[in-house]
Amino acid sequence: MTLLGLSNKRALYNLKSQPDRAKLTRDQLELTSYILGISKSLQVLLPEQSQADRWLVTPNDNPLFSGTKPLNHMLAVR
Repeated sequence: MTLLGLSNKRALYNLKSQPDRAKLTRDQLELTSYILGISKSLQVLLPEQSQADRWLVTPNDNPLFSGTKPLNHMLAVR
């Protein structure tokens, strides 16, 4: 929800329950594209779904993440 810039749970619920009526801003569409791209890339690199899911929440020592979890980094940048 935070990554997409949605303001509340109701907005998320409406988006999920009626996707054909969704009115997303250009920024939200762009963020959605990035998130889906990251998800697809993780599935390609880590074909086991549990590994791909775990990567987002596991501290990473790559200089880009400085020991933080990739998800925390994504939320901080947002």
